[in-house]
Amino acid sequence: MIPVRGYRIVISLLGVSLLVAGVDYALMFIGLRGSSLFLATGIFTGIIVFLMAMEGGFTLRFCAKGLMKKVESPHLDEVLYNLGNVRVSVSVLDSKRLFAITVPEGSGHRIFVSNYLLGQFSKDALYGVMAHELGHIQHKHPAKQAILLGLVAGMKMTFGISLVQGLAILFLYLWVLREWEFIADSEAKNIAGHGPLVKAFHEYHAVSGDKEDASLFSELLSGHPCFARRLARIERSGCAKNELR
Repeated sequence: MIPVRGYRIVISLLGVSLLVAGVDYALMFIGLRGSSLFLATGIFTGIIVFLMAMEGGFTLRFCAKGLMKKVESPHLDEVLYNLGNVRVSVSVLDSKRLFAITVPEGSGHRIFVSNYLLGQFSKDALYGVMAHELGHIQHKHPAKQAILLGLVAGMKMTFGISLVQGLAILFLYLWVLREWEFIADSEAKNIAGHGPLVKAFHEYHAVSGDKEDASLFSELLSGHPCFARRLARIERSGCAKNELR
């Protein structure tokens, strides 16, 4: 997760809650009751959550106000230039963690990256990271995630979700995120090549100290597969391509 201001998250959630409650009271005022009211409120809530996710750049910049830094990074400028004509903006956040996250914003996308990552990664590794984020963009993962969040929010308000259903949705959602990571890795390999992508993995491991492998249980609770499985998938895809030639 990227660093954000807690009170700004509270403001955002409070604003959404007041808006949904206002619409709910307005619908009751015009005579909606029962299942029709739940359906209308659920649809409205789903649309609001979807729109906030589709403007994730604006939402996160609001929640992270004061934490963004202007950092001159010749490596970053060169890497973005090498990625070609991609409609993407970059915000650098002051953090001692390694992260790069892509969200939709306007007609393009915004990548949030930590200044720690920019300072620790080599140019080749940074190229691998940004190619991975471009892989998410090319496969429309940020937009698909916005749709999923909107659907879940709408279903929760319309039908309600039990604890068991909530856990099932959570594990399914995390599985989808892990599969998207594999897809973005594969696309990054096509964009940047095998070397920069693998170098990004190894430099992340060296700097963060995280284990390359992880238990099945810990991976089930994460939106990212462990590095060992990601590297193995990259190597297998490379072998498969070589066999086809």
